[in-house]
Amino acid sequence: MACDQNVNHVEKEEVKEEQVEEVEQPVEEVVDEESEETNDKEEDLFKLTKDEQVTNLKDLGLTNKDIKKLKTEIERVNKIIELTN
Repeated sequence: MACDQNVNHVEKEEVKEEQVEEVEQPVEEVVDEESEETNDKEEDLFKLTKDEQVTNLKDLGLTNKDIKKLKTEIERVNKIIELTN
């Protein structure tokens, strides 16, 4: 009887592992060229100084008032990406 339970337990774990693999595969396929380009662009924008980021935002049509609302670097970078897409 105990042997049957162990076999059943092993079979359940094998099924769970297969299900996990099935779920993970589509996630890998989601990463495409577009997201890689965005990551490269984001990386480049983080390398810029604050003044360079502000200049980019002005060139994209933001007012000084709009730029002052962007308190952090991540907010500035995300806004530049948003406006260039």
